[in-house]
Amino acid sequence: MADSAHPDEIIRDQILPAYDLTVTAAAEVLGVRRPALSTFLDARSPLSPDLAARIEKAFGGPMALRIRVQASRDIARARNREAEVVVHGFVPAEAAGERSD
Repeated sequence: MADSAHPDEIIRDQILPAYDLTVTAAAEVLGVRRPALSTFLDARSPLSPDLAARIEKAFGGPMALRIRVQASRDIARARNREAEVVVHGFVPAEAAGERSD
């Protein structure tokens, strides 16, 4: 399963050009540091709920939708690494024939 879309795409590809904003100007509008926004826009960091709220307030569009896009990406990435996780199903002691008195 390939990674799903990163929520930066709509910001980087649609919002910034529509308002003719640089990353520096957009960071000022959003009240965040330029390096933090740049890292997000380069898909090197996930969308935080705080940044999603700032984007919604500044440019509109539903925060919940952006958070769902991020969650879908996180789930896809976890599924891609699923084989690396070695965990066995939990069996309660009582179900395994042991009793605690």
